[in-house]
Amino acid sequence: MDVLTLMGPSGAGKSTVGRAVATALNVPFVEGDDHHPAANIAKMRQGTPLTAADRRPWIDQIGSALRALDAPRAALSCSALNEEVRANLCAAAPGTVRFFWLDAPAAVLHARLTARQGHFMKAHMVDSQLASFRAGPDLTRLDATAPLDELVAQIIAS
Repeated sequence: MDVLTLMGPSGAGKSTVGRAVATALNVPFVEGDDHHPAANIAKMRQGTPLTAADRRPWIDQIGSALRALDAPRAALSCSALNEEVRANLCAAAPGTVRFFWLDAPAAVLHARLTARQGHFMKAHMVDSQLASFRAGPDLTRLDATAPLDELVAQIIAS
């Protein structure tokens, strides 16, 4: 399986771009947030950043969801902010996992999260996500402020 992973901090557009890529390629989309254990969601609702130990069962669950798909390719949204999480995701998921980093300025992320209603991730937590982010050679950087159709085209062309 070829897993096209839209990654970055909250507010980067992972879900929006992931769904658009999945639609354009007619492949399944896996929303990473749907696989958080209840304890993780409770922590984030309280404004508490997740630890590496918190993230491990989440990543394992995403891997299970991907393995359950009967498809040669899928799109995935997952923050995957550091090398450890990305390595765990690669180990948990079937096939090849490719990472597309949706990079946006902190001010854009804060504005998007402030405007977003009903999500467990709070705008002030973006700072902790940005602090924990580690770029690596495994990432294809995309400008998260680019038009959606341009982002989709770039991912499909890769």
